Amino acid sequence: TKPLPHDIIQELKTGLTIHKLEVQGMHIRYEELAADATEKGIITFENLYATITNVTNDKNRMSKESPAVIDAKAAIYGKAPLAVTIRLNLLDPDAHHTIHGMVGPTDPAILNPILEPTSFVSVKEGSLQKSDFKMELYRNQAIGNLNGRYQNFKVDLLTKDEDKRQSFGKKVLSKVANKFVLQSDNPKAGEELRAGEIKVVRAQSRSVFNYWKDCLVSGFRTAAGIEGIGADLQDPGR
Repeated sequence: TKPLPHDIIQELKTGLTIHKLEVQGMHIRYEELAADATEKGIITFENLYATITNVTNDKNRMSKESPAVIDAKAAIYGKAPLAVTIRLNLLDPDAHHTIHGMVGPTDPAILNPILEPTSFVSVKEGSLQKSDFKMELYRNQAIGNLNGRYQNFKVDLLTKDEDKRQSFGKKVLSKVANKFVLQSDNPKAGEELRAGEIKVVRAQSRSVFNYWKDCLVSGFRTAAGIEGIGADLQDPGR
């Protein structure tokens, strides 16, 4: 089982208190090899600026009302603006934390280096406007919502055994045609925005970054109407 930030802090044998830590101009590269994938998914966060406060295992300083806070801004692949706030009650035995954020505007096809190898979906065209997400996470599961605003969205569904692509827009794979209808615009003209529901069971053998990524994938799938494609996010053994 991979540790969460809470586990690392709670297992310290000595006292720790970091009042404030600032990060400027950092580069982060995250790689993930999904089950049945033949290559790693890669995502990078460029020009990361972050302020981290109240990282401590002092029970008098850490609580739900006074959590550790990470405020960060970065550019995904150096292109898509991302702003996120993470609040972590580091002494909570159930590892409670919340994540609020905004991403975009951007061309969603830039996400293919992480989407194709890990979710077996490839974005072919479309535009993503500024979108927001909010999630509440615990040790074993997470819930939340993602308000994804996009137009002219089209994807390919990739098979796991070989690099075959089937357009998932006007064309739909016959075996899933009755289950999935891609929503190419959100919101549709004259309609309200469809919120994407986030519902994830944590894969405990994978990192906290995988957990957070799965939450965003869950919300995106629901908003786009493509639930069920890729890994089963309710399976803790995935």
